[in-house]
Amino acid sequence: MALNPQASTEVHAKLAAAYLQQGNSEKAYTEFQAYLRAEPEGRFAAQAKRLVHYLESSGALHAPADRATQPVPQGP
Repeated sequence: MALNPQASTEVHAKLAAAYLQQGNSEKAYTEFQAYLRAEPEGRFAAQAKRLVHYLESSGALHAPADRATQPVPQGP
């Protein structure tokens, strides 16, 4: 049985939302980044990009210098 690749990448977005509800910004950020790397123009990309920007600018992340330096794809 083959998995739907799009559905498997959307799991990252759904996990990120769950982590945000739990107040775990670090894990949410990681999952949003994974989603955006896999689906930069995907169904949840616009919302994920907004939330990543919010997490980065709000100070919700503890060690921004330790983050991977891969930029988040920017939309139009």
